[in-house]
Amino acid sequence: MSWLPDYQRAAAQSTDIAHYLPILFGYAARYPGVRIVELGTDIGESTTALLAAAQVAEGHVWSVDHNPRIEFARVHDAHSGMGRWTWICDDTRAAAAKVPGRIDVLFVDASHLYDETCAEIEVYLPKVVPGGVALFHDTDKPGTDDKVREALDDTLQQWNLTWHEIPGRCGLGVVHVDRALAVSRLYSAA
Repeated sequence: MSWLPDYQRAAAQSTDIAHYLPILFGYAARYPGVRIVELGTDIGESTTALLAAAQVAEGHVWSVDHNPRIEFARVHDAHSGMGRWTWICDDTRAAAAKVPGRIDVLFVDASHLYDETCAEIEVYLPKVVPGGVALFHDTDKPGTDDKVREALDDTLQQWNLTWHEIPGRCGLGVVHVDRALAVSRLYSAA
């Protein structure tokens, strides 16, 4: 069974993330044996794109959410035996010990609250390998409680990293992890 049809159906919908799904797929599919961690799955739209990429690249996805919707649970049950997916029902920060220590692609679409997003960045970004990428949905939602943009601006300073936004409905932040973060990790471990 293939994830590609599920991904194509999700990308054809008119939702706040559908137009970003080909971008998620493209980033993830470029890493052979890709290791993807997804924080926040909701109904699984992004999950299908990431799993399709993992299938193409012969990689694996670890999805973390504390409260999946019924539709997503059904998708999980239908595809859980495919060997490319680990589902973790837990708080995103608590689940950090249950995912690999080296991640190629991090996708964050969880609480969107400032403190939680800052904590997720601090816990997960050091796991992204040099040359990897971290993607953050909902960076452009003025007038809401979503503070992903602010969390990125404030938290990335400690590693001298920057981010850019792919415009569209709700915004998609992109952080290219480079050698600076790897060097920072070495000094903080000493």
